[in-house]
Amino acid sequence: MLTEKSYARITLALDILKKLKGGDLEGYHKLNIIKHQINLYDIVSVEEANKTEIICNNPHVPKDNTNLCWKVVDLLKQECKINKSIKLTIEKNIPIQGGLAGGSSNAAITLILLNKLWNLNLSEQQLIQSARKVSMDAPYYIIGNTAFDTEISTLEKMNTNLNLNFIIILPEFGVSTTNAYKNIDYNYIAKFNHKTKTMREAIQNN
Repeated sequence: MLTEKSYARITLALDILKKLKGGDLEGYHKLNIIKHQINLYDIVSVEEANKTEIICNNPHVPKDNTNLCWKVVDLLKQECKINKSIKLTIEKNIPIQGGLAGGSSNAAITLILLNKLWNLNLSEQQLIQSARKVSMDAPYYIIGNTAFDTEISTLEKMNTNLNLNFIIILPEFGVSTTNAYKNIDYNYIAKFNHKTKTMREAIQNN
């Protein structure tokens, strides 16, 4: 069995630049995001099994092929021609539908663990490319820490020595990413990119 911490992240800045039209990414958005890993994590474990199954202590987490981790398993089996199955155990501490991208984190860590378990020897760049096929947020977790991400083409680690502290307050209700993007008012997007640029420079300069 292989086990790894699966960290949450918060969004320090998020600019929606435009909705993409045409091609494989139609319906997605080009973004400018600064993401920052925090010390809140799930624990993900993988081990060989006769059939693929997901075990999780949170009853609201899907345990079928709609789970992003399951999608990672299917993707690697197809792309790397693997005829194996796994049991995946998730100890869930990250709240779901709280904007902390726990599902994408779990998927990325599953990808990293299976790369080791199945001796696939995928490079960091190959892991990022595979992660993006499952979730636009998952590639960030391959590099972690603090990063600038467009979720389309650019993923850049931001080297900083800043020690940031947060109080995270979650309402009793959750908001799915899909529903959040469905309710965008496009009259208000792409107006504050200069603030994200300023924050990006400030973080990199400590």
